[in-house]
Parts: sequence; C-alpha cells; structure tokens
Amino acid sequence: MKRLNVFLFSAALIICFAVFTSCSSNDTSLPEMYVCPVNNMEKLQNDITAYNANFNAQYPQSRSFWKVLRKIAKVLFQDVKGATVSYGTDQKLGKAVVVGVCASLKAVINNNTSNNSGSSGSSGNTGSGSTGSGGDGTCLDRHIDPINELVPEGETGSEAGNLHNTIICNIAQAYDVDTLSDVQMFNAVTQETLAEMGATTEVPSYQSYQSYMNNINALDNDSTSFDQQLTNFVNSGWLPTDQAQIIANYVQQITSLESDAALTQYFTGFATIVRNSNISNDEKSSILVATSVAANSRVLWGNLGEDDTETAE
Repeated sequence: MKRLNVFLFSAALIICFAVFTSCSSNDTSLPEMYVCPVNNMEKLQNDITAYNANFNAQYPQSRSFWKVLRKIAKVLFQDVKGATVSYGTDQKLGKAVVVGVCASLKAVINNNTSNNSGSSGSSGNTGSGSTGSGGDGTCLDRHIDPINELVPEGETGSEAGNLHNTIICNIAQAYDVDTLSDVQMFNAVTQETLAEMGATTEVPSYQSYQSYMNNINALDNDSTSFDQQLTNFVNSGWLPTDQAQIIANYVQQITSLESDAALTQYFTGFATIVRNSNISNDEKSSILVATSVAANSRVLWGNLGEDDTETAE
C-alpha cells in the first residue's frame, strides 16, 4: 500500500508538471476538459489588436489628413492625461472631468498662442475673466465643431466624455477663456462641473489640481513628439502599463481616422469589446473614462488643425 501511495503521488506530480509546461508553451495537445488559465487583460489587448487590424483594412489611414490631425492629437491627448492622472485609484469622476477640461482648455489656448504669436488676449494667465464674452472670437469659438459636439454615452461606454464636452461648450459661451487666470479657469470649470453633476460631486481642491497639472507638465513639453508622448504616458505609472497601453493605442487610432462614419463605428466597436471583456469593473472604468474623453475630444476639436494645415509639421 505504501508503494502504491508513493507511485500515485509521483504520477500526480508528473501530470501537474506536464500541464504547467503545456500552458507555458501554449501546447494545444491537452485533453479538451482542461483549459489553461487566461490573462483577461492580455486577451483584451489581443482582441483590440485584431479589431484595429480589421478596422484599418476597411478605413485606410490618410497621410495628408494626418498633417491636420497632429494639432488635434496633442490637444486630445492633454485631455486624456488630465482625466487619467486625476481619476486615479479612488475613481472620482468629478476630479477627472475638472482636470481633463482644464487640461484641454490650456492646450487649446497654448495652440492658439503659438499660431498667433504677439496677438492680444492669448496669454491665458492674465485678465479679469469677465463673463459673457464667449462667442466673440475666442480661440474656443474658432475651433469647436458646432455640428458634432457630443459622442453619445452608448458609443463610448462612459458619461465622462459627454460631461467633458458639455462643460467646455458652456465655458466657451460664458467666458472669454483666453483672458482667464489659472485659478479663474479652475473655479469656472469647477462651478460648471458641479452644475452638471450635482452639488455633492467630489471635485479636486485647487492645490490638488495644481499637483495634477504639474504631473502632466513634467511628462512632456511643447517639443515632445506625439509618438514620444504616447510612450511617456504608458510609462508614467498613473495606470498599470497594460491599461495605459490600451488607452495610448486608442488615442493613436482615433487621430488617424478622418470620416465621421469611421469614428462612430470605431468608438462603438471598441467600447463593446471592453464592456464584454472579463477584466474587472474598475479596470473597465479606468479605460472607458479615458477613451470616452478621447472620443469626445476628437469630435469637439475637429476644426483645430484647419487654420495651419499648410504649416503643420
């Protein structure tokens, strides 16, 4: 009996070792009743990669349009960084909206300043911040696409992007944003966020907001290429690398699409893949908040590159 027990124990060890080795080497010769463990995030990445390949075959990228999109891409990515760095581990949507909107406004003002060097009212950090002058030729009015301002939540999987665009449009109507100081902009965006989301919504303090913006500014500068910005974002540590890579790939993908039909189809398909995946709800939320902001930003700033198509790098 003792010899039989030793034999059975040894046989069990051999089987376990064989199974472990087979899973590690992706051997498909195992009996059908055994299923190797699956990394859900890795599977999601593979599903998205396959989706992108099929999508790009249907909608080839336009090299000429990419010159226009480079300006959009940098502003769009600032929006995403603002939402991502502030959403963090506590996942407070109000924080993501406030910081994402402020990052977006600052990026557009910076773009406007670089295109109109020396023009008045484009410093973005001086002035009285009087209300009621939005709609009178500010940089926001020139660049916001009046036809397509929102991407439905059903297409993106999160309300974050709708809130992002709604608040920016409200700010554009109420303020001459080019003249707002940093604290005035923060206060205006915070007030609009509370109006849209409710008075009990948790929003960042001004000190927290400054810390978030410092983190964003430390990641890149105006001369950082778009590709390097994507790499820096993935390596920032704000999210696990695999999640950050999915978001970076999404940003790169949507900044290469030209038609509204292609964008709508891509937004919807991507969100469906993420929602149907087996990653955790928190992981889904982190990805979809960022990509919802990206999708809405891509639509909102659709006119951003038109003023300097000829001079875009």
